[in-house]
Amino acid sequence: MKTLVIEDEMIIAMDLELSIELTGNECVGIASSLDQAMNLMTDEVKIVFMDINLNSKENGIEIAEILRNNFDFYLVFVSASYNQLFSEKTKMFDNCEFIKKPFHFNSLRQVIENAKKLY
Repeated sequence: MKTLVIEDEMIIAMDLELSIELTGNECVGIASSLDQAMNLMTDEVKIVFMDINLNSKENGIEIAEILRNNFDFYLVFVSASYNQLFSEKTKMFDNCEFIKKPFHFNSLRQVIENAKKLY
């Protein structure tokens, strides 16, 4: 299954990419902004791992909304800070999960399995 990582901390992004590939899935790339994400996103990408707090003009929730208007995919928010405001905003997304940083490989593998049931 093809995935996309949207994360601005390169060490975390590369760790996530490697972990995705260890599950036997393909990561099409790493983006840290909306423009980069739009350049990498295709209809073949079925899972997007999205950091909520990005050092970008848009935060992860805003980027997720824009991507969802154009593509159908399973959304996984990955963040160390998950407060009530983010919790309320992420409830508007269908087919969405949250993994807390630092993530565990088993959690990652489980959300990929959940996505495969739907896509």
